[in-house]
Amino acid sequence: MTYKNWASGQPINNNDAFGLSVNLTSGKWYSIPVNSSQPYICEIPATSANHKCLLGWIYSSFTNRCYKYANANDLGIIGGGFDYKSGQATCKNFSSNADLVSIRDFNENTIVSANALNTEFSSSDKGCSHTLNMDCCVQIGLYYNGITFQWTDGTPVNFTNWDNTTYQPDPHYGPSVLLEIGGNDQPGFGFYHNTWQTGQCVLAICGMASIPDYSDY
Repeated sequence: MTYKNWASGQPINNNDAFGLSVNLTSGKWYSIPVNSSQPYICEIPATSANHKCLLGWIYSSFTNRCYKYANANDLGIIGGGFDYKSGQATCKNFSSNADLVSIRDFNENTIVSANALNTEFSSSDKGCSHTLNMDCCVQIGLYYNGITFQWTDGTPVNFTNWDNTTYQPDPHYGPSVLLEIGGNDQPGFGFYHNTWQTGQCVLAICGMASIPDYSDY
């Protein structure tokens, strides 16, 4: 093993076999019981996915979808970051086939969170970065239409992951929905465990179906 990134006090050595989990915000490693159930991520050769997405997009073999992150500061969007309208318009500018991402299940929720932490984007206001001692979020495609919540791409809302510690959902904070990824390991910064809240965010994530040959797009 040529690289290690254990958190302080880790691994816990009690002479038992253990697994390894990674804190999505800090990137630190923690030992866990080998029989515990955790989300997981796999690695595939990059060359096998090149043909499935437009250049600059991230392919996930688990969802067979492509993802792209946008930063409101880079695009000159002011006023607190993206809402669902400006985020959706940005995605359509990337590709007519793209929308703000719709999240279909817990695994996709985890994939979106993990990829957000690996983007090059950071900012002084809720951008995602390993070095920021603050909460991190990304705008998704769910919004309140005055009656109920719906996805911008029309996907049925069959999965939600609201943060029940802050009485979500709360449309008083606006119709748009963001995915809170959590805070740093420092005291005073909370962990939201990849839950959802109403509000706006500097980062937005676009999604689209993978394609066999992007030369037609």
